[in-house]
Amino acid sequence: MGEPPNSNDADPVSRTLRIDFHVHSRLGSADSGTTPEQLVDAAIRCGLDGVVVAEHYRVWAEGEAERFSTASFTVFPGAEVTTDLGHVIVVGMKEYPRHRRLEDLAIEARDAGAILVLAHPFRGLFDVGLPEAGNTIHPRLRRIIEAGQVHAIEVENNGCTDSENHAARSLAALAAHVPVAGSDAHVPAGIGRSWTSIPASAATPDSRWLAGAVRGLYERTPWHRGSR
Repeated sequence: MGEPPNSNDADPVSRTLRIDFHVHSRLGSADSGTTPEQLVDAAIRCGLDGVVVAEHYRVWAEGEAERFSTASFTVFPGAEVTTDLGHVIVVGMKEYPRHRRLEDLAIEARDAGAILVLAHPFRGLFDVGLPEAGNTIHPRLRRIIEAGQVHAIEVENNGCTDSENHAARSLAALAAHVPVAGSDAHVPAGIGRSWTSIPASAATPDSRWLAGAVRGLYERTPWHRGSR
């Protein structure tokens, strides 16, 4: 997503980080056979500075993330939660969230200083009759946006069709939410096919830093300034 930055020999304030915002491993996702070693090797080989490991049923412990991070590469523990209104990626929580209702999850994340990313919002919706053209917003998505329950929208996901990703980009622009990109990789070969450029502001970034960076981008848009 975007042009590759010139990157990591610059000072931490001026450089940007290339982060795949959505990957899985065997440590917390039953549908992935990727080991942590394979995940990190694949990510570094394709030039990433970090990955958000959005596991399905657990959050990596800080010690696990630190073990597989390096001076120039960061594993950001996260979670992909199936809520009543769709899949949401949580970044910035030390434990897997307790709540499945998005309204309750948003409160839990806020209290923990975490952020929520609406994952692949249009996946499968065109298969059930949502028009691919025009300004139609599915009622479920309209409810999420109007409630202000998420900070970012996944606009590029390699498990989605071009039409689904295009609709997600349009939704993020319409709603003035932070656009992020992730591969949704469950195997090493998929890692890094989509990534997000995030301005770096810390020499040793972690998940709480990443959550704060995304929240800061969200709050700087005129619609949301002061709302979080």
